Amino acid sequence: MKLRIEKIGDSTVLVLPDELLAKMNLKPGQWVELTELPGGGFRLLPSADADEVSAIVDDLLVEYRETFKKLADS
Repeated sequence: MKLRIEKIGDSTVLVLPDELLAKMNLKPGQWVELTELPGGGFRLLPSADADEVSAIVDDLLVEYRETFKKLADS
């Protein structure tokens, strides 16, 4: 898929077609993570928002409560 890079005001933007946004479940204004891959190339993924990360951490703290307590006591 070819993508176009445009200059808009003082910013440079990568134009993503609606079809790609839908496939990646992305919406305008959402943050993404760009990762450089070994051997060249890049991977673009949706970035987890703070509420989502907080919920995951809360679940882990509940699930591993006893383990964390033992670690703290040692």
